Amino acid sequence: MRFDNEELFKELARSYGINLYLGAGFSVYAYNDNDEKLPLGDEINKRLIKMFSLDNSRNLNLSRTCQKIKINNSDILEKN
Repeated sequence: MRFDNEELFKELARSYGINLYLGAGFSVYAYNDNDEKLPLGDEINKRLIKMFSLDNSRNLNLSRTCQKIKINNSDILEKN
């Protein structure tokens, strides 16, 4: 991959981290360092709804859940 300013990209990634959105199903067979399966989108969504005490009756998908959290709790969302 080519970057116009590779050093700036590296500095921002080191300082602020980076999120990778790799497409549907990228973590279906993925495991963490403890040999536990990574949760998929629906499970992540359920955990976020519970963690942030959101109204579960609104049937939010993961994207909408994150948008809702980011409005009031962006600092917490990015740290967890």
